[in-house]
Order: sequence, then structure tokens, then C-alpha cells
Amino acid sequence: MMDMAREDEESGIEGLGRIGKEIETIGISPVPLKLRRLTQMDLFVFWAMASASAATPLAGYLLYGVGIPYFIIIIALSTLIGIIPAGLFSEIGRQKPIVALVQARRTFGYYPANALSILYTFVNMGWFGLNLAVGAEILTAVSGLSFVFWAIIMGILQIVLVLFGAKWLNYFMKYTAPILLISYAVLTYFLFSYYHPEISKLMTPSVNINWGLLINLILSFSILSWTYKITTVTRFAKPSDKISISYFVSSGLGIMLPVLLMGILGYISQSAAGNWNLAAIYKPGDPIWVIIAAIGASLAIIHTNSMNLYPAVADLLVSIEPFIRKVKKYKLSQPLATIGLGIISLILAILGILNYVENFLLLVGDVIFPFTFILLVDWYTGLKQMEMEAFYTPSKWVSVKALVALIIGVLLNYYNIFGIVSLYFPYQVLGSLIAAAIYYILKKV
Repeated sequence: MMDMAREDEESGIEGLGRIGKEIETIGISPVPLKLRRLTQMDLFVFWAMASASAATPLAGYLLYGVGIPYFIIIIALSTLIGIIPAGLFSEIGRQKPIVALVQARRTFGYYPANALSILYTFVNMGWFGLNLAVGAEILTAVSGLSFVFWAIIMGILQIVLVLFGAKWLNYFMKYTAPILLISYAVLTYFLFSYYHPEISKLMTPSVNINWGLLINLILSFSILSWTYKITTVTRFAKPSDKISISYFVSSGLGIMLPVLLMGILGYISQSAAGNWNLAAIYKPGDPIWVIIAAIGASLAIIHTNSMNLYPAVADLLVSIEPFIRKVKKYKLSQPLATIGLGIISLILAILGILNYVENFLLLVGDVIFPFTFILLVDWYTGLKQMEMEAFYTPSKWVSVKALVALIIGVLLNYYNIFGIVSLYFPYQVLGSLIAAAIYYILKKV
């Protein structure tokens, strides 16, 4: 098995080393030392651009009615809760350059990890379809052309970008960041100058605030839905076994800063224009510079969707690795998976996944939160000390302890048995912490 991993690594080194001439082929292999160069600022910018999507103002819609001061408090509390698991996962990627679902083989067992990989592949495709739908709506609003047309065009562009892998995704996000900032500055000016929102009326709540549910929604919408993916990028960061505070917080802060700033804009836009998507509030007769800014904002969709499709590919490759090993198509596996998953995600966007966003977010939290917390417990209580080849060598096929803890966590989250506590604390986090504690106890027993 380790021979396969080395062979796969060599093909990955070859493919990644010639990026620009060919697509990335490293798949789920360990990242070679010479390619582990990303800094704290690289990680911050990468995740800020991944998070800063034209769909990010949706946070303002999810929390609409709480008032802007309470909106800020909810985002701050979500950040304080999510930054810890996000930081711990960020450090995992620097300690061992592997993706989370390869790690999950040691925690949950080979077959359950492969099954979970397929599940999270579909979750990431859901995110891809959600963001793609928002981008297509923007371009439809400013052009008058059909939603399906723009969904197909944007889908193809994003698939092509992901084919070239992490290095070129990082370049793309760095150099399009100024376009994104300028576009949203222009759209903000348009919102305030043409719609004249009454900010004073938005400072007080107009609804009862369910703190637990709203923090759950924000965590599922942002930092905790990304957390297990963070190692997909930090495995390209400078390696170290020592925890660095700057590396620890860079990914999480990068994710949450756009949620705060763009969420406020979405909140104001929902109030003033009746649409949280301020890049789609254009009407015929509005200035041409608004159209240009909206098109620029649609680039942000590509940022986020790159980091939905890219991990989805890694997740799928984990689950189908036994088949890949049999047919010996290591170099083809990543590009073919990228194209296939991109097409399925495009279909989800066209079918209208945006209409089911809140239920989708809660489902994400039900499953991904306990999975993430259990992985963290297992890593820092044992897996961290293992040699690299252990993660690529099948050992236990099923871990009953981890599966029992995961199932308990999912059930606790889904049925929310915490009563009044869930009004003030995110119940999915509480259920997931209980699941992680159960797993730790079972390990010791």
C-alpha cells in the first residue's frame, strides 16, 4: 500500500511541479516538502477570498430582523466558537500534509471513512450549486439572458480553474481580490446613494432572537462547515509540529471577516431593496458602472466555489481509491473527478437548490459538526504521533467506537433534545461536543 502512496506521490510531484503546463494530479497523496510554502498571510487571503462570495451577504438574510448590533454580536460569538476547531485543523495540515478524510480512515475505519467521503462529496456539491445559483442570478439580472445560460458558463469556468489545482487557485484569489473589493465598494455606494437605507431603523431587533439557532446557522454557513476542509489547503503551508498562533487563527479569521462585513451589507440591502443579494438589485436604466461592478462581484462566486469543488474532489478520491489503485489511473483520477462533480453541481444549481438553503445548512451542521470534533479528539490524543504511511495503509476496517459516537452526535443534533439551553447556545455544537466526549471515553475504556 505504501508503494502505491509513494507512486501516487511521485505522480503528484510531477503534476504539481509542472503546473501551468498541465493540471494538478497530486490527488490525496502527501504533499511534497518542496511544495509546502504557504504563509499565514497566504492562508488568510486564500480563505478570505474563498469565503467572500456573492452568496456571503446571505448571512444578513439568515439573521434578518435581529438588528445590526445583535448581528455583529452573533457573528463575533460564532467566530469565538469556531476559531478553536478551525485553528486545530489548520495545525493538523502543517503537522501531516494529508486531507481530513484520509485521517478519518484511522478514526472511523477504512470503509466508514470511504462512505463519509461520498457523503461529504455531495455536501460540497450542494455548496457549489448554491453559490453557482447566486452568481447566475447576478449575471441574469444585469444581462437579461437566461439563468441556465449563465449557470453553464460560470460552471465551466470554475471547473477549468479547479483543474489546475491549489497553486493556481491561490494565484487567482490573490490577483482578483482587488477586483472583488472595488466591485463591492461600488455596489455599496450604489445601495446607499440610490436606495437611501434608514440605518437607524436597523439598529433595534424586529424579531425575537433565538441565539442558539442563529449561531448554529452562521456556524453551518461559514466557519464550521469549512473546518474539516482547512487541511486541504494548510497541507501546502510551511510544516511545523509546534502550534503557531498566527497560523492557528489565520484561516478562521479569513473565513469570518467577509461574513461579518458582507453580511451587514446583505442585511441593509434586504431592508432597502428587498433583496439580500446587492449585486442583483440592478434595474434597467441604472448606471452602466453598476453592471460592471456586479460582473466583478460574480468573480467572488468563483473564489468560493473553487474551495467547494476542490475539497469535494479530494473527498471523492478518498472513497474510490481502491478502484483507482486497481486500474492504476492516478494521474487521471483528479481531473476526471473534477469534471464529473462539477457537472453534477451545475445540475443542482439549475434545479433550484438555493430555495432550500436553511434546511441544507442545518443538515450540514447535524453531520459535519460531530464528525469534525471526533476527528480533532482522535488526532490530538494519538494520531498525531503516527508515521505518514499509517494513514495510507488499511488497518482497522470499521471503528465501532467512532461510529457510535458519530451516530449519537447526529441524533442529538437532529432531534435537539436540549430544550431551553438551545435558545442560548448552539445545540449542534453542544451535541457534537458530547459526541466527542463519548468517543474519548470509549477510547480510554
